[in-house]
Amino acid sequence: MRIIIVSSAPLQAKPTPGLTGEDSLQYRVLGDLIGFPPDLARDADLLLLSGYPIDGRLVGALESCSAGAPHCAPVPVLAAPTPAQVVQLMQAGAADLVASLATADLDALIGRVRERLRRSALPADAVRSLGLVAAKGGDGATCIAANLAAALARCPATRVMAIDLSLPFGDLEIHLSGEQAQHDLADVLAQIERLDASLLDTLAHPVGEQLRVVASPADFQRFIDVRPALVERLLTLAGESYRFVVADLGTGTDPLTLSLLGRFDQLLMVTTPDIASLRRAAKVIRMWQSMGVDMARVGLVVNRVTARPEVPVARFAATLGLPVVREIADEPEGVSESLLEGAPVLVTAPASAFSRAIRRWAADLAGTHPIEESLWTSFKQLWRAA
Repeated sequence: MRIIIVSSAPLQAKPTPGLTGEDSLQYRVLGDLIGFPPDLARDADLLLLSGYPIDGRLVGALESCSAGAPHCAPVPVLAAPTPAQVVQLMQAGAADLVASLATADLDALIGRVRERLRRSALPADAVRSLGLVAAKGGDGATCIAANLAAALARCPATRVMAIDLSLPFGDLEIHLSGEQAQHDLADVLAQIERLDASLLDTLAHPVGEQLRVVASPADFQRFIDVRPALVERLLTLAGESYRFVVADLGTGTDPLTLSLLGRFDQLLMVTTPDIASLRRAAKVIRMWQSMGVDMARVGLVVNRVTARPEVPVARFAATLGLPVVREIADEPEGVSESLLEGAPVLVTAPASAFSRAIRRWAADLAGTHPIEESLWTSFKQLWRAA
C-alpha cells in the first residue's frame, strides 16, 4: 500500500505504523490546501491530510482527490469533528476519519483501508457481509435482516452473526428471540481490546446453534460510546469468525452508518412499493453517490409486494438505476405473530411466500438448496421457544 501523509507543517515526530515489505510511506508539507495538487492522490492508495481546519479548502481537496484519483482513500486527521462535519466531509469524498497520527490510530486505519481494497477486488457475487438499510422508517429492513440471518444460519455448517447498528434503540433481536439479550453492542465494544472469536461468541446473544446476535444498546447513554473505529474492528473480527455477517443499518444516513458503508460486500436498500419509499430511496442513493459509494455493490429489496403495488417493482429499478435483488411478499399476519412469539417469520409462517423468498435468497448466498420446513417442524420450534 502506498501511503502519503500531507501536513500543514513539518511533523515533530514522524509516525511509525506497522507496515509490510510491500508498503511505502512518504511525507509531504503543504502550508495551504488551496490549489491542492491531484497528482499527490494519484500516487497514493491512502492519503492523510493532517493539521488542516474543516473549511472549504479541506472540502475542496477531498473533492479533488475523489475526482482525480478515485482509487485513493483520502482521510482527514481530526480529533473531534461534529456529526454534521463528518457527514460534510464524507459527502466531499473522505474515505474515513482518524483522530490522530498515533501508531494505534494509524494501524487501525491502515487495516480498514486494506480490507476495503481487498473487498473492492472481490467479484460481485462473493458476498459474505450484508448491510441492510431502510429507505424510510417502517419499510421492514429490520424484519428482512433478522429473517435472512435466521435463514442463512439454517444452511449446513453456516455460522452467522447479526448485528443491530440501527442506533439508538434498534430492535433486531425481538424478530428472532423472545429472550432479552444479556449483552449489547456497547458491552461488546467495551471489550474490543481483548475481544477474540471465543469472547465474541460468548457476549453475543445465541439464537440456535449457528446464529449469534449483537443487540443495539438499550439506552441512549450507552449509545454515546459506540464509535465507528470500534465497530469496524468488530465487523472485521465477525467476518473472520462467521461465514456471514448481516447488519441492520437503520436508515443509512447517520454519521456512524455513513462511515461503514464501504465495509460491506453488499448494501441492500429495503423499500416498499409506494411513492414515499421511492422518493426517500432516491434521496439516500444520491447522497451515497455524492460520497463515492461503490454503487455496483448496492441493490434493492422491495418488501411488502402485493398483486397491485402502488409503484410497480420494475419502476423502482428504472427510477433508481439499481437492480432489484429480491422481491418479498407482504406477510402482515406472519410478522405480527413473529413479534408476539419472539421467533422469525420463517417459523411463524413457514409456508408463506415471504418465507419461501427468504429461504431461496439464503440458499443462493450460501450455495445450497432451499430448506423447506414442515408446519410440524415449525410448531416444535415455537414450542421449544415458549
